[in-house]
Amino acid sequence: MSHNDSRRILQRGLCELNSKNITLIDEVTETSPDSSHCQKHVSELSAAIRNNNPKLFVTLTCNQKEHFGVKHISAAISDFIKSATEKLPHLKPQLIDIIELQKVCVEDNLGLMLRCWVRTIDFLLSYIIASKMLGDVENFWGTFEFQPKRGALPHFHLILFCKENSAELADLIACSTEGFLKDLRDLVCFDAQIIETEEFWSAYYGLIARQSHSCEKSQFLCQKVVDNHGEPICRVKKYPSHIAASTFEEIQQYHKKEVWELLIKMELAEADDRFHENVYKPKNELVRGKWLYPALKGEHIVPTVTRLAALTLSNCNVLATDTMIASYLATYLTLKEKSRVEIKSSSDVSEVTVKTCAVEHEKLSGVKARLRRECLEKKKENIEEGRLISTSEIAFYLLGNNYIRTSFIFVHVQTVPKECRITYKQKGHCVHIDDRKNSSLPLNKQFTVAQMQTLQSCVNFNVQADYITIFSCRPRELLFIKKVQQYFEWFVAEEKVKNCETLCWFNGFCTVIRLEPSSVDSFIEHCENYILQEGSSDLDVEIILNFLPQVASHSEVYVSNSCSHENITKNVVVYPFVKPTNTVKFLYHIILTQGEINTELEIFENNSFF
Repeated sequence: MSHNDSRRILQRGLCELNSKNITLIDEVTETSPDSSHCQKHVSELSAAIRNNNPKLFVTLTCNQKEHFGVKHISAAISDFIKSATEKLPHLKPQLIDIIELQKVCVEDNLGLMLRCWVRTIDFLLSYIIASKMLGDVENFWGTFEFQPKRGALPHFHLILFCKENSAELADLIACSTEGFLKDLRDLVCFDAQIIETEEFWSAYYGLIARQSHSCEKSQFLCQKVVDNHGEPICRVKKYPSHIAASTFEEIQQYHKKEVWELLIKMELAEADDRFHENVYKPKNELVRGKWLYPALKGEHIVPTVTRLAALTLSNCNVLATDTMIASYLATYLTLKEKSRVEIKSSSDVSEVTVKTCAVEHEKLSGVKARLRRECLEKKKENIEEGRLISTSEIAFYLLGNNYIRTSFIFVHVQTVPKECRITYKQKGHCVHIDDRKNSSLPLNKQFTVAQMQTLQSCVNFNVQADYITIFSCRPRELLFIKKVQQYFEWFVAEEKVKNCETLCWFNGFCTVIRLEPSSVDSFIEHCENYILQEGSSDLDVEIILNFLPQVASHSEVYVSNSCSHENITKNVVVYPFVKPTNTVKFLYHIILTQGEINTELEIFENNSFF
């Protein structure tokens, strides 16, 4: 599509463009799975991983005949088909395609099955967190991924951020028949009476059957990569030898000598003692690798946690991981693995030519080069391109379901100059600044001149404040917090304040501001460092000493009580990608993301930002 195509505008949620410098839009809910929407989620995931290392990657699938979430619906469909065929004795059995009838019935009830499957995922997430079967989960991020098969329910890919390290979690994962048997015996506390029952061994053999990988059973969707000879490779590892314990296999990285020298200066690399030559290896967060789990030679089993697989009665893949998981999930989010559809007009206005391509991995260099060449030819022939989607994804989208499940609350902060930011048209005037002009207010609640000017501009232009403006209008008591990321990750906006003389913190828009419970320790440490810092404002120090004891005691005046153990949340700031080629925007972006500022109006009044 061209840059002025109206569909691209709608995909971004833009409804009205102003000819002036500032862009005004109406707020629109985004549910479309298009590329711009997916790129937004990639940015959010990258921001979440910035300060939080993911520990587990889980894939949940749905065995429609046995999964507790949908098996009753599947059983009802089977009973209906059985009764329907019995009522048609005049038809010959060979004229009744039972498999086709089954698919038609599943598609007829696809909306109901999708609703139940989505609810099942939500219940499973709650159970995984509460039971700690996969470790002590601090946060999670997951996405639905649809298969091109007819009537298939989506897989759910889940990243878990746990308190335990990856080595501890890798020991929970089983990848062999021996491991499954050991975990099942441990699950029933090695009770001999239970182990000897038929139900126990039925569960054991059923677990092996579901977790054993078969390329044919998966319709060869696992073979997306080819070797040097062009032969497809299954991405489910078949271990060539016996592995006794979980081990981490580091992936060797190749860089130029200049890059290694720079990484050594940054303490991100070191010399490799295994070689006498100038060979280097990364260290700390740059180390990349994969975990190998206890396995038996020749077995082709998908790694999982036995308790989870036994609960869902479906194929579950659980992997211990590192930050490389971001690039793996980006494959699904940006739709790199997809079946392309080409639409070309014909001489007859009532006809079009439609060509469906096989599922391809667009990130492979060979495929990428070929598609680049084809793209130039398609532009000359006016060929429109899309992707093939399943009926289940269409139903999922029409039902208004969200593709993402996460405990993170993403705050998208625009860090370009104010005249280049996108904002919303304000419905009515909700900014009241008269109370701030009242000299009878305590000194610790009176705004500075720059804050008052920022608020006045919101009233004059009648547009909704962006996050940089909200940061500039933060409570006067919190003016000593000068980093944008700290403010939005530590604090949450709650109800509107009714009395400006109340003890709680409230910003320029009369909204109560409270601390996230998980951020109390970090905030207290920041306050203590500020008090000891040379050149700190005497008024700020006095303000801090007044509220610090109540913050330390988790007083409801200053600390939010909206978060519970069952509802884990964490604020994450997401910044836009600003290219260095635009010097002004890039400099502004660096100052707002890395610098320390009081308000936006005072940015260039400081001698130093860092």
